[in-house]
Amino acid sequence: MEKLHGLILAAGKSSRLGQPKQLLPWYDTTLLSRQINLLKSVLVEVSCVLGAFYQDIERECVISGAKVIRNPNWEKGQGGSIATGVCSLEEDIDAVLILLVDQWALNNDDIEHLINQWRLNTDKIVVSAINNSSQLSPPVIFPRQYFDQLMALSGEA
Repeated sequence: MEKLHGLILAAGKSSRLGQPKQLLPWYDTTLLSRQINLLKSVLVEVSCVLGAFYQDIERECVISGAKVIRNPNWEKGQGGSIATGVCSLEEDIDAVLILLVDQWALNNDDIEHLINQWRLNTDKIVVSAINNSSQLSPPVIFPRQYFDQLMALSGEA
């Protein structure tokens, strides 16, 4: 069976919010831990790309059982975080599922549906649509054949 790795992008500064959104309370946990637990409910391997507030947020990942990946250039944008995260993947990973830390409306059924769609054709990119519209959004699954292109991203690319 193909090996799928979950990658949570959580490097942003949350400047409009004024505090790290990664650590916002979410019921009995934090938003970041909620996302880690969501992916860990269907995947074995989950990593978080961190940047701003790294020292404050790292502990939350470790407690929740996710691997921590530090993006020293997080201020340059999400493309760099994707590149940093994909660069850290092991050689035996067949695809990566990328999720944003602030997608709190997603649930297990959403993630399982995305994975099931990818398993139907594992060499294709599978991306989510917002409310069954033509507007595409993460989470998204990229097969290994696209890793070189993802690793070449920089900034907001």
